[in-house]
Amino acid sequence: MALLYNSANPLEKGQNIRPPLGTFFNGQSYHLTLYPELGRADRSVLVIKMILQFQFEDGEGKWTDAEKNAYGHKFVDSVVEVWSEKFRITTTSKIPAENCRDVGVVFEFPYYIDGWHSDDDFEISVKKVPEDKFEHSSCQYNLGNSYLHTESIKPWNKGATMKQRPAVHEFGHMLGLRDEYPSAKDNLNHTGDKDSVMHGGELVRERHYAPFAAWLTEKFATAAHLSRNSIDYKVNGTTDISNAQL
Repeated sequence: MALLYNSANPLEKGQNIRPPLGTFFNGQSYHLTLYPELGRADRSVLVIKMILQFQFEDGEGKWTDAEKNAYGHKFVDSVVEVWSEKFRITTTSKIPAENCRDVGVVFEFPYYIDGWHSDDDFEISVKKVPEDKFEHSSCQYNLGNSYLHTESIKPWNKGATMKQRPAVHEFGHMLGLRDEYPSAKDNLNHTGDKDSVMHGGELVRERHYAPFAAWLTEKFATAAHLSRNSIDYKVNGTTDISNAQL
C-alpha cells in the first residue's frame, strides 16, 4: 500500500542538491517536499516530484494519441515500481520533531504529452522502433534530456539475475546517478553489483537514496547549528553521501 501523506501541511521543501552526475541548473532536476504521514504521528513522507515532458518521434510507424498516453503511463508505473518506497531515511537525533526522524520516500510524475512547457524538469524524447529490436537509450543530465524508444519500457537481459527495463535505468541518470557497469568507466565502485539498477538489473540500493538523505540533513542544518548538535540523516540508518560511493 502506497504511503499516504497530508499534502496541506508541507514540513520542508526545495530542490535536489549535489547530484553525482554532471550539472543541470546547479544540479536541480527534481523537487522534494516533506509531509506528515497520514495516520502516523511518528513518521513522514518525502515526495520526490519530477515534471516530465514527453516528445514522441515517428519512426517505425506513427504514434497515435492512445499509444502516447499508454507510454507515459507505462513509464511512470515502471519507475514507481522500481524506485518508490525501497528504504527509509532516519536520524537518531532528538532535535527534529518526532515525525521528521523516520521518513519514507515516494515519487510523483506530473507529465505533458508533446507541446512545450516552461515548468518541465526533464524532456523525454521517445522514438518508435521495430518491436523487439534493442536500441540504446540515453540521458544527458546536463541538458535535462532523455532519449528512449518504444522498447525502453520492455525488459531486456543485461547480464543480471533479472531483466532490466532501460527506462528505469535511465531514470537513475535523471536523478543524477552514474552508471555502475564496467564498460561505462563512470562509477567503478560497484561494478560487481550486476543486479543494481545502475548496472544491469533493477534493484535500487541504499546508496541510490543517499542524495535524499543529504537533502534532509541540509534542511535541518540550521536546527543543528542552533542546538549545537549534529542532525544526520542516513538511509536505513547506515548509508549517506559519505559512504555511498556515488
